[in-house]
Amino acid sequence: RALNQQGPWLVPKKERAIVEVAFGLILHPASPLLGPRGQDDAWSFNSAHQAAEPWAQRNMYRLCSDVPSDLRVVTQLCWIREFSTWVINKGYLFPVPKADFDALVVQFVRTQLLGDFRADLFAWIRDDRLKASYVSFEVDVRLYSPAEEALRYKELWNEYIDAYNAQASRFARGAWHSSALWGLAESQSYLVSSTLETLLVLGIVAFMGMLVFTRDACLSSAVVLATASVVCGLFFFIVVLQGWAIGPIEVIALIVLVGYAATYSLHIAHIFSSPEALHEPRLGGLSEDAAVRWQRMRFSLKTLGSAMVGSALTTAGCSAFLLFCEIIVFQRLGGVILMVTLISIVVALGPLPATLVLIGPARPGSCRRRMSCRSPGDLCDATFDVVDASWLEQQEVLPSDAPDQLALPGSGGGGEGCCDGVGDDICCPRGGGSVGAIRQDSK
Repeated sequence: RALNQQGPWLVPKKERAIVEVAFGLILHPASPLLGPRGQDDAWSFNSAHQAAEPWAQRNMYRLCSDVPSDLRVVTQLCWIREFSTWVINKGYLFPVPKADFDALVVQFVRTQLLGDFRADLFAWIRDDRLKASYVSFEVDVRLYSPAEEALRYKELWNEYIDAYNAQASRFARGAWHSSALWGLAESQSYLVSSTLETLLVLGIVAFMGMLVFTRDACLSSAVVLATASVVCGLFFFIVVLQGWAIGPIEVIALIVLVGYAATYSLHIAHIFSSPEALHEPRLGGLSEDAAVRWQRMRFSLKTLGSAMVGSALTTAGCSAFLLFCEIIVFQRLGGVILMVTLISIVVALGPLPATLVLIGPARPGSCRRRMSCRSPGDLCDATFDVVDASWLEQQEVLPSDAPDQLALPGSGGGGEGCCDGVGDDICCPRGGGSVGAIRQDSK
């Protein structure tokens, strides 16, 4: 009654959380590796709990009567407090003598109410003995509070219950608290952290997978960055534009659709690295590398552009119907699919091509080495690009039937000779002097 007179309370009754404190129960959270776990295997009675002991009755009574104000308890359903009033009205003293306790408790829980509930719902009676029980507190905290706020509030209950167990008699120790508020807050916190970890793993896997197909770290990094930008755009849509709290639906959507977010960008980058792209006509007035990048991107967009736009339109059209569903899960899922499709196609056909044209690799999969010419008439030390021989053969720089060692005449004069090549590679000297190419098998 004193608690009910406090206030004013900030949270409407229907939105308040419930905190329950249990006595005499031991939880077994571990689950078997195989097969389902029975409900009776999840808990057991605590043999050390003896509620009939007078000091155990006093301790449980104090837990309900000495609740600190910072726990913001509005009302409570505490059977031990109602039991004390009941036995006093019957002419007994409280705490009840141990010899009379069980008989009186059984009579009390079978005949009395706690608020609108039967008292026996708050007690476990076995063989006419009280084995365990719990009390319930309605608190002035929203059930769907933000995770950070709820976890801070949970710490207050941790401190209160720890202090109770520290000072309680050995017959009343082992109390623990539970609330749906804790479960919602912890699941939300774990969802956020696990989502970040999952996105990181997916980014690494996407990078490695792209590296296998293109053999170029620059292209792989571009795909990962494009995918990350799509995920950031989707996160902005969910949190800022829609104002949705990060819950299971939103997290599942982010994780499941991250693969779809990478699809368009991955296709563009893969075709960009294709040797067939070099059959496209070049744009004049550009440097050699810039012309090759433009050539590759033109081929990528011409090959996949229309197909990607058609795929995005069909996906967006199908997901749009979900927006008109009455079930919130389908509404949000449709909105997320629609938005990730639009963001993905825009990134794959806009920022990604522009980035690859400006700073992308002209010869994906190539490496740079320091080489020296060996013969007296050869060029001096120069930096060579080691590229796939098939590329120059397709460009008709090298004939496909070239001998093992072949020196092509350069455009600026100079001699011929062999470079210190590796395998069946092409050595293209850069810098002053003759510009040519030499094909050479491994020594």
